[in-house]
Amino acid sequence: GVEPTIKERRKWSPREDKILISVWLNTSKDAVVSNDQKAQNLWKRIVDYYNASPLLVGTLPRELRQCKQRWARINEQVSKFVGCYDAALREQRSGQNDDDVMKA
Repeated sequence: GVEPTIKERRKWSPREDKILISVWLNTSKDAVVSNDQKAQNLWKRIVDYYNASPLLVGTLPRELRQCKQRWARINEQVSKFVGCYDAALREQRSGQNDDDVMKA
């Protein structure tokens, strides 16, 4: 079929994010991705598992490109968080607990 040129951008819900993350973790942990073809196959599997989730019944399936872009965004946010958390941890004063580090 002919793809429509303008695709409506659908926001990702927290539930969709959680499913994507858990599918990615479960699928990627047994796959050492060494080349582009393997990476492409990995993403095909991730998208298939994602779209097959019973928690997504009634929602439109996502395409590989959408899942990949969303994952990149999540990954970027997580990396930023880890960087900030590490910095706060280094500056942790005695008597400060985990909550204090999180607040910082």
